[in-house]
Amino acid sequence: MKKYITYISEKMENPGRMCVGHPFNPPHLIPLVEIVPGKSTSELTLNKTKEFYESLSKAPIILKKEINGFVANRLQAAVFQECVNLVLEGVVNPKELDTVVNSSLGLRYAADGPFLSFHLGGGNGGFEDFMSHLGKNMPDLWKQLGHPELNKDNI
Repeated sequence: MKKYITYISEKMENPGRMCVGHPFNPPHLIPLVEIVPGKSTSELTLNKTKEFYESLSKAPIILKKEINGFVANRLQAAVFQECVNLVLEGVVNPKELDTVVNSSLGLRYAADGPFLSFHLGGGNGGFEDFMSHLGKNMPDLWKQLGHPELNKDNI
């Protein structure tokens, strides 16, 4: 898989100055900006870019490595894949699915994020207790997640 930031910077005189600042839409409401390095991106470039976005009251994070789709889009794609699967399987309709997200995960993740949510769900033992108690069942659930085929009929 081609690493586009590295690819674009290959012909630059100073590829250490190349990174991507990827906001999440709508950018005037969502504070996240993913700062994505290429293979040659310097720490100075990453730190200056982060400072710039912080000066705009954004919430920048520096990815540890270049990955296609970045982080937020990949998470969104994974969740949406299962949303489409649940609708195509007739478990819920699109409106009901939106209600499920708006009235549960959307609020929970806005407040806590997935790791903190599971940490809090573990009680006094935190994340470690949560994973010891319920985490062992996660791989079985992951295997049941759908991989819907999109075609002209269901699109």
